[in-house]
Amino acid sequence: MVLNNFSPIIQLAATLNIALVAVEYAKSYTSVLYEQVFKFKDFIEESFDTCLRLLTDKESLESLDPQIINGRSTNYQIEDVKRKHEKKRTEIENEKQRKIAATLKICESKSISSLSLYLFLYSLTTLFLCGFEDNESSNLIIHGVWSIYTLLTLAYLIIGWSKGENENHKFLCLNFSSLLNPTWVALCLLAISISICTIAIHSDKTWVANLIDIAWTTILITGVLMMYSNFVAFAIRMWHNAKNIRTQITQSSESLKQECADLKKEADDLITVSRVSDKLAVDSKNDHTTRSNTLIKFPPQAITPEPYLPPVCPPHKK
Repeated sequence: MVLNNFSPIIQLAATLNIALVAVEYAKSYTSVLYEQVFKFKDFIEESFDTCLRLLTDKESLESLDPQIINGRSTNYQIEDVKRKHEKKRTEIENEKQRKIAATLKICESKSISSLSLYLFLYSLTTLFLCGFEDNESSNLIIHGVWSIYTLLTLAYLIIGWSKGENENHKFLCLNFSSLLNPTWVALCLLAISISICTIAIHSDKTWVANLIDIAWTTILITGVLMMYSNFVAFAIRMWHNAKNIRTQITQSSESLKQECADLKKEADDLITVSRVSDKLAVDSKNDHTTRSNTLIKFPPQAITPEPYLPPVCPPHKK
């Protein structure tokens, strides 16, 4: 097998990798993953809106009237519950926006464009080397250079997948958030491959030929598949991040749900007191009306004055 046999697959890999660089540069690929594939935004909004629905609505709180219980007014408790509800609504909204921003930042891969550009250059180099596969003598050099280049590329990809998302860490001066750095890396690794292969062939051509014959099939398949590896690695990383993101959002929303439930209980207690007080007031008024309607009133009796009798004087004694 020779490289030229896989040229259509290599051309497709080059096209896909450069397309991913362009799409990711425009942030549309990240947006598709964020909004359409994993639906993080909908999940975040639904989780925190559930917390908001647990709180007592504003209309019910505004309709509360202070009541006098054991000589003390409930006005302070009512105003305190209103303040707590308003503060909790603001806290939930702020937390929701923080989660949306943090999740979007996680989805924005810093290394995918850099690694895809490198694989595009790697694919172009492979297509360029295919044009020199004419005879056994040239094939030995071409296959030797490409084999070394493939092994160095594999090491570069592994470093990029493991260290590329760390903003504060640059491994061996490799910047995986830049599109210029992979260009220089591709050229440097190609130069190193040519140098190592040239020295090895001049040292022991037979040993190099035997080694390439043994490992060529494995290296060829590995190199071709490696051109598509960034898509798979990025998908696996995103899937792993998605599980962690959903777990964090669920934990945060569950904590808020418990706090909202406690606030709702305080408000419900005040609403119950208000309703019972209103009901007692209505019952008391009804009882008073009933007693007034059933009270028997007797008509006043006429008072007949007694006849006037002149005083009787005792007889005069002589």
